[in-house]
Amino acid sequence: MLEALQTSLIEVVLSTVGILIAAAVSYFTPKIKRYLDIAADRDNLGIIAEITNVAVERVEEQFSGESGALKFEEATQYASKILERYGIEVSDDLIRAQIQDGWHRMQTADKQEV
Repeated sequence: MLEALQTSLIEVVLSTVGILIAAAVSYFTPKIKRYLDIAADRDNLGIIAEITNVAVERVEEQFSGESGALKFEEATQYASKILERYGIEVSDDLIRAQIQDGWHRMQTADKQEV
């Protein structure tokens, strides 16, 4: 009789512990995944900014004297190609915004040097 009670008590405790572990895993898994996604996006944004800055500088050197629209399109295409090569998925709108930001940064840096 005592052995059956002890076995039942152990089963209840183990079941409760199992349920608590399952609940904790189901609660924390999405939060951890979201945190990791945010960290990866933060890293990617830094990479995207660097690549678009390099694209702007490269196009400014290669296409000096050309129109701004041509330079903008060339920089956008160059950055898209490099990002695709690295396997980073980016919308065209984000690339265009980063190219504009890179151009403004370059203009600001040039003004500060003068």
